[in-house]
Amino acid sequence: MPPSATLLLKLYTVDRFSLRMVLVGWTALGLFVESGSETQPSIDTGALQVSLNEGAHQLRLYRSGPDPDQPLSTKALTSAGRWVPCSTVLVRVARAPVDENGRALSRSQVPEADWAEMGLLRPRPAYSEGGYYSSSARPTPGEASLQAAMSH
Repeated sequence: MPPSATLLLKLYTVDRFSLRMVLVGWTALGLFVESGSETQPSIDTGALQVSLNEGAHQLRLYRSGPDPDQPLSTKALTSAGRWVPCSTVLVRVARAPVDENGRALSRSQVPEADWAEMGLLRPRPAYSEGGYYSSSARPTPGEASLQAAMSH
């Protein structure tokens, strides 16, 4: 997998009035970062030291998809337009557990009772305790006001 590999998610929902499927928004996450930083590699070269972008991430949703004239990256999405107010997605990235031969394990290979022990079932972090990396998704003052108004 190239160092600039990007996870691109397109989120849909069913409109409760029309019962039609509608697009909520797009988000992206660089699967790798330059070692020792939070920067997604922009080039694919073997000389670059990269690390898996492991952990729990809170990602903003954007109204439109990435710029098709740019290579796919988080920057191609975030620079393309506005975000959807008060809307984020929680994503967790983790190394795949491996068997004794170094091959990735699958839940279909392991009895369900052993999933947690084998690393195939991981508890989700507590959001309220800051378990997600959320710096790029902090609410703006306007979003905070909107959230406060909607919760009363």
